[in-house]
Amino acid sequence: MPVVLEERVLNIEKINSVVSLLRGVDMTNVNRRLSKKLRKDTKFVDGLREEASRFLGLAVAGNGHYTPSQIVNED
Repeated sequence: MPVVLEERVLNIEKINSVVSLLRGVDMTNVNRRLSKKLRKDTKFVDGLREEASRFLGLAVAGNGHYTPSQIVNED
């Protein structure tokens, strides 16, 4: 059965707006708890948060047609 990929045009400004908004949220306590739970350093947790923020920006611009990477989805 052939697979047809639907072409989407994404609004980059909308993606960047969501990512910027999420970057501005104080997540200090969440980052600390997540770092402790995962036994990872803060640099790893910061990267995880950045990946999650970019995914959420993409999901908003793409009307929910995307799924997060495995590491974001698991953690």
